[in-house]
Amino acid sequence: VATATYTIDANDENLTATSCDAVVNMPLEKAYTGIIYVNKTGNDDNEGSIDAPVANVAKAVELALAGSGQIIIDEGTYSGYDYHVTGDLTVTGVGTVVLDGENQGRLFYMEYADKGNVNKLELNNLTITNGNGSYGAAVYSFANELILNNVAVVNNNANGYVISSNGKLNIKDSTVSNNKAGNTIYHSGSGDVIIKNTVFENNLVNADTSVWAVIYISSSSSGNMTVEDSKFKNNTVRQGILYTNNFKTQVINTTFADNENQASYGGAIRTQGGTLTVSDSVFINNKAFRAGGAINVGASTTATIDKSIFINNAAGTGYYGDAIYNGN
Repeated sequence: VATATYTIDANDENLTATSCDAVVNMPLEKAYTGIIYVNKTGNDDNEGSIDAPVANVAKAVELALAGSGQIIIDEGTYSGYDYHVTGDLTVTGVGTVVLDGENQGRLFYMEYADKGNVNKLELNNLTITNGNGSYGAAVYSFANELILNNVAVVNNNANGYVISSNGKLNIKDSTVSNNKAGNTIYHSGSGDVIIKNTVFENNLVNADTSVWAVIYISSSSSGNMTVEDSKFKNNTVRQGILYTNNFKTQVINTTFADNENQASYGGAIRTQGGTLTVSDSVFINNKAFRAGGAINVGASTTATIDKSIFINNAAGTGYYGDAIYNGN
């Protein structure tokens, strides 16, 4: 409720008083700051509420960052790219929701200047496809925590990275497939990596620059990684499928099958420093260009491999360790 004072012209012939001050109580409409809803029948001139949804994800991100930090997207395919995230944001799809970058640019991204401003970026029940860009074609994150829950990251193209994370990374119940990049997932900075019940399939790591791995843990990183109940199938790389630097890494109940390293060591896992623990896992038909058809244990790595199966893995011609090469 607002109080307004009005001064009325004393020369108005319709007035009997020489002057008048009026005090009027008027309700002011407040801007909507709740959950932002996106619908194929929405309109970007709407406020974004469930009864007045917007039509485009870009508009939803703009409104959500100014208010609740939450977006719900109804079923459908939504074209667009360059969703600049400058604050905490949670995006959830209802039904089958596809975010299609149409090979025009990155999808969710942050600038370096946004580092420290975003505590959490969370994506739920989405398909992210046809992103294009050198760094983070699908997601480029400086958030303290990046969460992908039931997300399909499919058919993205990057000379650099498909997903780049600079903080804690948590991927669960997801699929990462048919992407072409220098790294499918690149993790730097500090923060643990947790990957559960996720499939990595048919990814090609063979771009022009920064060619490393399906999951590459940078040497500048610090933390622990757990890969559990997951599958790595038919991926082709030039450095490693799972490549870790100075991390404490656990691989539990995970299958590596039909992967190929075309230029370096380790057809499934390659480590440089830190510790590696592998248990209850299966390695079948993996190939390395150099030593370690399935696992290459780096010179400064301590490894424990328990209750696991190795079938028909192959080191490169003239190299050693068709199943495991131990450099320590």
